[in-house]
Amino acid sequence: MSINITREEILQTKLNIYNSYKLKNAAVLVQKFEEAAGYREEERTNMEKLLELKNEIIQQLKNFKPSSENIDDYVFLQGLLLEFHSISFYDECFGVKNMEIIESHIKQYWNLRDQMQLDLKDFLNESYVYLREQMHQFVREGDKEKGKMILNKLTAISDLIAKHRR
Repeated sequence: MSINITREEILQTKLNIYNSYKLKNAAVLVQKFEEAAGYREEERTNMEKLLELKNEIIQQLKNFKPSSENIDDYVFLQGLLLEFHSISFYDECFGVKNMEIIESHIKQYWNLRDQMQLDLKDFLNESYVYLREQMHQFVREGDKEKGKMILNKLTAISDLIAKHRR
């Protein structure tokens, strides 16, 4: 799978949005409205870019066919998707004065993160079971090379599962 989006690209775009937002507000305070309009346009352009990145990640996840060879890609895509939660939360809560509404949004995002973690655990568990079957098959066939390769993958998955149990 070819993943051509980096975490740095997402974070840089988020930073560009934040900087444009700050500059826009500063320009408005000193009544430089044309300057503020330019910053607003930068902000809007970066928001569109961020949305495109998010949609590309979601599309890749929809088309993702999990296997033991691409576990790292799956984890990477899910991690990238988490980067968008802060932007969505900010958009939904900016200017809201009701703590119940803000707490509701916080709970929603924690639930999303919990669900993603459960999905990851399920994926890892299924991959682990599949790889164990493969390892037993290679042992029966006497293919030590493939058996050792599978054992390394099983160890990596086992470490990830144990890490997420804490």
